[in-house]
Amino acid sequence: MVSWTQKVYYSFPCKLNLKSYPLRSHPCVLRLDSVGYLSGEMEPEWSGEPSVRYEGVVVSHGYAIAKVDPTSKTFLAVGHKTKRQLKLLVEVAPRSGWAVKHTVIPMVATVTTAYLGFFINIRGVCARVIICMLSLVTAAIFHESTYRKVPPAHDTMAIEVFTGTCLAFIFVAVVESVVVDVLGHFPTKGRQPLSTKRNSFALEVGYLKPDLTDDHASSRGQVAALWLDRCFRVLYPAGFLAFNAVYWVVYN
Repeated sequence: MVSWTQKVYYSFPCKLNLKSYPLRSHPCVLRLDSVGYLSGEMEPEWSGEPSVRYEGVVVSHGYAIAKVDPTSKTFLAVGHKTKRQLKLLVEVAPRSGWAVKHTVIPMVATVTTAYLGFFINIRGVCARVIICMLSLVTAAIFHESTYRKVPPAHDTMAIEVFTGTCLAFIFVAVVESVVVDVLGHFPTKGRQPLSTKRNSFALEVGYLKPDLTDDHASSRGQVAALWLDRCFRVLYPAGFLAFNAVYWVVYN
C-alpha cells in the first residue's frame, strides 16, 4: 500500500452567465484526474474524504464563494487504466450589498432627484432643467464607472438594463421640463401692443372694453403645462416602481 499527500494550488477561470451579472450565483466546475495506472497493478483510492481548503481564495470583485461540493470517483479510462477523479462544484455568489451600494442606490437617488423637479413651479424652469441635467450627468458618471469593472460581453447584462432604464427616466424628466417651459410661454395669435391712444388719457379707460384675449390665450398654455406636470408627478414614479417590480422578479 502506497500513500502520499500532495498540496496543489490551482487557479482557474470560471465562465459566468453575464446576462444576470451581478445578481445571480454561478456554478463553477473544477475537475482533477489522477495519473492512470493499469488496473492489474494499482487501484487508487482516497483515504477518507478529499480535503479541499479554499480560505483566502481571491474571487473577482462583487463575488464570493458560497459553497464547495467535492466529489470523487474511480473510473476505467482508455487502455484499461484506472484513474481517480476529483470534481469540485464551486458556487460563486454575489456579495450581499455590493450591487445595491455601488449601482442601485446611486441610480435610484438620481432618478428621485429628477422627480423632485416636477414640484418646482413651472415659472422656475431654469431650476427644473438644472436639477434634471445634473441628475442626468451624475447617472451617466455612475453608469460609466460601473462598466469599467464589468468584463466585455455581447449579451445584455442585468446591470445594463437597470442603469439604461434609469438614464431613460431621467432623460424623460429633462424633456418634460422643456415641454412645460414651451407650453408656459406658448406664443398666441392677435397679441397686439397697447396703442398710444388707449394710454393717452385716464378718462378714456372707462369707455374701453378690456381686451382679455391675450391673457386668456396665454393662460391656456399654462393650464396645459400644469396638467402635464401633474400627470408626470403620478406617471413618473408609477412607471419607475413598475419597472423595479418586474426587474427584480426577472433578474433576482
